[in-house]
Amino acid sequence: MPPFVKRNPAAPNGFFECEAAGLRWLAAAESGVPCVEVIGHDATSLTLQRLDGVAPDRVSAREFGGRLARTHDAGAAAFGAAPDGWGGPGFFGPMSHPLPMSLTGHASWGTFYADERLASMAALVGPRLDGTLRRDLDAVMMRWQGVSGIPLAGAVVRLVSALYLSCKIYQVYAARSGFKPGNGLS
Repeated sequence: MPPFVKRNPAAPNGFFECEAAGLRWLAAAESGVPCVEVIGHDATSLTLQRLDGVAPDRVSAREFGGRLARTHDAGAAAFGAAPDGWGGPGFFGPMSHPLPMSLTGHASWGTFYADERLASMAALVGPRLDGTLRRDLDAVMMRWQGVSGIPLAGAVVRLVSALYLSCKIYQVYAARSGFKPGNGLS
């Protein structure tokens, strides 16, 4: 079976190398979920072992869940940390429009996600978030950063929907403004 090749001639420097490092890191988890084999990469492509799809069943689902738990137990230096041995940049978003992603480690998942994902995406969409959505974002971030007593009724659902829509708006804005991946959105 021929390999699977992902290509992006406009990929930012290190994009496919970072993904290859992450896949190899996941594959190294002892008794973890089998991970696709990285065959090779260069500045504009990543070549992977092609995988066949299979029909799900209860036994396979249970085995996958156990292996996924072992993959997570293999751990990382911190939440949000780079793959072992990777010292370059991280990336987030679709392959057609990757954005820089912080690889700063945190002691908890909540602070990692609030500080490195929500805050950075909110900064990109900035003024396109109305006051209610901004308050929802701040409430979710504060709760995930460990501030207790913040009411979240409906805020998470509204926030996730709004950030998704805002990211789509950002992509349209970026396309119209001539933004090319890797030209300074850090």
